[in-house]
Order: sequence, then structure tokens, then C-alpha cells
Amino acid sequence: MSKYQVKVFTSERALPASFNQVFIKLVGENGESSHTMLKNLLQPLPFLQGSVVTFNVSCSSLGKLILIELDKKPLPLTPSNAWLPAKVEVVSPEGDTYSFPIYRWINDKEVHRFRAAEALKVSDDNHHLGRYDREKELKFRAEEYCWSEYAAGIPHCIKTENALSLPPEVQFSFTKKSEFFLTSAFGLSSLGLTLLSISKEPWTDFKSIKESITKNKTAVSEYVQKHWEEDEFFAYQFLNGVNPILIRKCTVLPDNFPVPDNVVLPQSKNSLRKEMKKGNIYLCDYKNLKDVKANIINGKQQYLTAPLVLLYKTPNDKLMPVAIQLNQEPGADNPIFYPNDSKYDWLTAKTFVRSADFSEHQLNVHLLRTHLLAEVFAVSLLRNFPMVHPLYKVTINLKDVSVHGNIVNFSCVNNSIPVSLSSSFPTHATTYRSTTWLDFYSFLQLEFSLRYGNVYFPFFPYKFLNLFLKFSASGGDAMMPILQRSLKSVTYSSLCVPDSIAERGMGKIPNYYYRDDALRLWDITLKFVDGVVKYYYKSDSDVKKDSELQNWIGDIFEHGFLSNEASGIPRQFTKVVDLVKFVTMVIFTGSFQHAAVNSGQYDFGAWMPNTPISLQYPPPTTKGKTSEDTLVATLPDRNTTALGISTVWLLSRQSSDVVKVGQYPEDHFVEKVPRKLMAQFKGELDIVNKIMEVRNRNLKLKYEYLQPELVENSVAI
Repeated sequence: MSKYQVKVFTSERALPASFNQVFIKLVGENGESSHTMLKNLLQPLPFLQGSVVTFNVSCSSLGKLILIELDKKPLPLTPSNAWLPAKVEVVSPEGDTYSFPIYRWINDKEVHRFRAAEALKVSDDNHHLGRYDREKELKFRAEEYCWSEYAAGIPHCIKTENALSLPPEVQFSFTKKSEFFLTSAFGLSSLGLTLLSISKEPWTDFKSIKESITKNKTAVSEYVQKHWEEDEFFAYQFLNGVNPILIRKCTVLPDNFPVPDNVVLPQSKNSLRKEMKKGNIYLCDYKNLKDVKANIINGKQQYLTAPLVLLYKTPNDKLMPVAIQLNQEPGADNPIFYPNDSKYDWLTAKTFVRSADFSEHQLNVHLLRTHLLAEVFAVSLLRNFPMVHPLYKVTINLKDVSVHGNIVNFSCVNNSIPVSLSSSFPTHATTYRSTTWLDFYSFLQLEFSLRYGNVYFPFFPYKFLNLFLKFSASGGDAMMPILQRSLKSVTYSSLCVPDSIAERGMGKIPNYYYRDDALRLWDITLKFVDGVVKYYYKSDSDVKKDSELQNWIGDIFEHGFLSNEASGIPRQFTKVVDLVKFVTMVIFTGSFQHAAVNSGQYDFGAWMPNTPISLQYPPPTTKGKTSEDTLVATLPDRNTTALGISTVWLLSRQSSDVVKVGQYPEDHFVEKVPRKLMAQFKGELDIVNKIMEVRNRNLKLKYEYLQPELVENSVAI
């Protein structure tokens, strides 16, 4: 008989321990061991949090190990409880060490099979036991992770009744769950907004707003409160606020935006046409919001416009707004506003733009382009790749919050959206749901429910009954049309930072820190992905013949982009270089891009007049009739203000067990090359982080949202 040393690692996450009996079977090329209970007389409780315990398994020599089988049983008269093993290492009698990554809950009495950590494409998996296990795992995944269509024209989501019914693999950690609900429950009180949240009274002046919003200020939110009326700061937010991807260079004025050629341009005597030729004119167009029916809040009709904004880069490199039209169709009742109009005509126009930007950002830039798409990427990953596949290993880091998060969020905010709509909450493979609708909306719903009742604790059915729907102008009937239009506008190139920057003509404008940081991080991510992918895919033919890879991209094309050829999303891969670019986009979207559009929400939204969640007076149709009183009356009521601020505060927070981008707490790779590439990736991110820190020391308003040390590795909330 030969003796195998079996070392079992229990996860360090909260509450991973089990007091049940655990059994193992080793399976090799030459046979298998008996079904053996793991016992260690020196460790009567071997499966506690963070424990590493060694056991012995005696059997004949098994040759190269292919997989292990694990199962557990409760002791007599004791309950069964879930166990979260991290990995198992086995040392053979010949001295060979095999690692078996697990990183999933075992909460039943079934036998669970885990492959050795060596990454294998389907064409490399030559042993019949490995191929059989691979087919069995994929069949199970296809049944476990099913698609659901909530409504036409939006990405599909994971099919599940609620977050608790998600597979254990994609559920939040206990820490994340606990902090999620506690933070939601106490958000209003932490911000000192509890009394404000139950008042439906309108604001009477800016002083009362200032006196009501006093807690948890940040350096940026204080700057916003001081400078929100200024044109330069208004324009700055198009470059470095939470929606930095809408602005584009304007070379031809849209037909529906008839700004005269002699419009006044700061510090310039040139015509508009001449400055366009010089590349100094920029445009923001909110056409996705055209003609949507705004919400009714506190029994009052709300208003949402679809503005066009023209901006000019001055000779001293400042970006300044020069014209605003609040709706898409020009006409006598839709005037174009200019900086030389009356103070409150111009400030009112800018306020309508900022409110429109809130809806465009939340539904398109944040929810759709990060959460919902991240969920699609994650669910497709879980359906089509076994754990042994190299692409599962390189992208699984994103699973931790995506799915679960999306589900939780959507269930909270929209009691009418299915849990399946969440996309990146459990940050990727397993929790991909978190990333989608659920995230943003759940938080809103949860906060509202805990304050006002109608709570389905701990999770809620997907119905659009919640906070966002109740307290934002683009809730209610407006939400779905905006999402449907937004998906139609999503292109592959718009999701790839270098392509997006080039297409929008934004490569040279100064002080565009989002662009500078995002391009650096894209290049670093691309280098990392290129190294890993080319290690496993030596040629284009390797890509073409990987059926699991082709099924993955086919699933994404069909269920994420609804088979829209115009999106430019590939429906199959034929070249290594194309695969590298797509995987880079997936990783970047779930980490850096989400951070860029999520982390600053409280900074820019804590001072409500800068980012009103809704407006309750219609936009001005003539000039000269606005005042401070009319602008204040247009702003959302006190309870809407409180809930909006509480929501962006919740969305901007990280849990204490956050995993930062570049960190790989799960040990999936054993090959030296990918492990070296992972270390290099982290090292390059550390260097860039220091470069950004030095840059920010010289800025009056720091841009920190893409600093790697502050970025989560997946879409969490």
C-alpha cells in the first residue's frame, strides 16, 4: 500500500467551517482509492475557518492524479452545515504534488468532483476520465445556469427565483451579505437624512438644502458644493465625472441643434465653424432620453429632458459650455440657452442637463454597460467553461460579486425586474448577477423598504416597485425604453477604451484624466491577457477548434447583444488576437470601467443641486422667466433628495472583504508562466498607482477613481 498526504485548506472567508465528517476519493490514471473519511487525531475539528490540516490516504499507486471526489455527512444527531474548502493538495508516494482548486460551498450530501489545477482546453484533455468529468460538469452547469428573458430589447439574465436560490458558487460571502444589508438599513441615519426622508415638502431655498446635508462629506463633495454653478466645473464633469464616455468631438453641427455660427466663444473671435475645423468643439447628446414619459413622484408629474450640449476648448485649454438645447426638436418653445443669458436661465438649463445626465449615467453607462453586461459575461462563462479551462481561471475573479449583486440590487430597486437581470453582483462567474439591474436598483429598493415597509427580507421579488422607480424621473414607464435604446447603441468598439477614445475624437483634449488612466490600465490588462492567452493558444487554429470557447462567445452574442450584428460583437473567434482583445474588454468592463462610473457617485451627487435625481417643474420654453425661486422649486422634494443621496452613498461604498484588481486570492493556476504574468500584472498596476498619486498631488480636484489600489476586481454594487 502507498500513502498519499492530503492537505485540506478551508477558506478564510467568514463562516466557512463545517463540523461534519468529510470523505475523499483520489482518482488517477491507474485506479482510485477507497471512499476515505478524513481523520486527524491531533485536529479533532479540522475544517475550521482558515485551517490547513494534513491527512493520510492509503491505497495502491494511482499514477498521475486526474481528480478528487469530496462529500460530507453530519455526525449522528447533528445537523448538516455548509463547508467552504479553498483547495486540496495531494503529495503522491513518488513525491509529485497535485493541487485541486475548489472555492465553492459544499452544502449537501452529494459527491462533488474536482479536477487537478492544470489548465486544459478541450483539445488538451486527453484522458477518458477527464473528458467524462468535463462533459458531466458542463451538463450540470447548463442546467444550473439558465437564461431568462425579462423583457424584449434588454440583455438576458440568469434564471432564478431570488438571490438565495442562486448556486452557492455565485453567492456573496457572509461578510458582504451582512454589510450590504446593514449599510442599506442605516444609510439614511449615517447621513443624517432620516427625518428628511419622510418629508414630502419642497425646498424653499439653497440655504436650507445646505443646512440639511452636513454629514459624511468628502473633499470632492465639498468642492462640488462650492463650485457647482461654475461653467468650468459643469464642463469638467463630462471629462472626469461619473459619465466620462458621452462627450465627443463635434465636426459637424447636428441638424436639430441650430447654434448660430457667430455664437460667443470664450477667449476667441473665431466663428463656430472655424473652431470646429480646428478641433475645439465638443458635443454631448442625450438622445436616448427623447420623448420618454417621466415618473410621478409624491403625486406630482416629473420632467426629464433630452438635451444637446455644445462645449468649447479655450486657448488656455479650459473646456467651457457655450450652448444648451433642452430637447431634441428645435422650435420656438425649445430655445437654445447661452452663458450670456440671465443667470438663472443659464443655471436652470445646466440643472436640467445634470438631471438628464443622472438618468443616462445610471441606466446606460452604469447599469447596462457594466452590471448587465458583466452578468452576461459571467453567466456565459459559467455555462460554457469547466473549471479546468484556462479562460475560466483567468476571468473567474470577476464572478465574486457580479451575479449575486445584480440580483440583490434589482430585487431591491425594482420589484418588477427579475432577479435574473442582475449582472455583476456576485462579481463574476458565480455572482455575476450583482452587476446588473439589481445592483443599483436593489440598493434603492432596500433602503426604501427598510424605511417604509413592504420588506421581503432578505431579498425581494423583481418588480419595478422600488426606490429608483419611485424616486427618479426615469423610473416607471421611462426606464425600459431608455434601456432598450441604450442596448441598441452599444457597440463592441464603444466597450474597448482605445477604440472608444478614437471614435469620439477625444485623444488630444487636455485634462481628460479618465482617458489617460483608462488607456494606461487597458494596455496593462491587454499585456497580461495576451501573455496568458498565447500560453494556451499557440495558433489561430487552437482558437477555432475550441468548441467551449466558441459556445461562450455565441452565448454572449445571443443573450447579451440579442444577436445584433450591428453591435460589432463577434459571434465566433477565429484569431488569437481577437480573443485577447475580447477577454481584455471583459476584465476591464467588470473592474476598471465599473470603478470609473460607480465610485464617484457620492462625490458628485451628495450636493443634490449638482445631480438632481428628478425635476418637478417643466423646462423653460421662453427666456427671462426664471429666478432662484423657480429653480429651487424645480428641484426634487426633500424625501426624494434624501433617498437619492443615500442611494449614491450606498453605491459608492466597498465592503470590508473587498478584493482589489490584480489580486488573485483563489489559487487556480499552477503553471509557472501564468503565475508569473499575474505577479507582473500586479506589479505594473502598483507602478501606475504611484504615477496617478503623483499626478493627483498637483490637481485641485484629484481624479482617483481608476487608481488600482481603490478598484475592485469585479462589479460588486
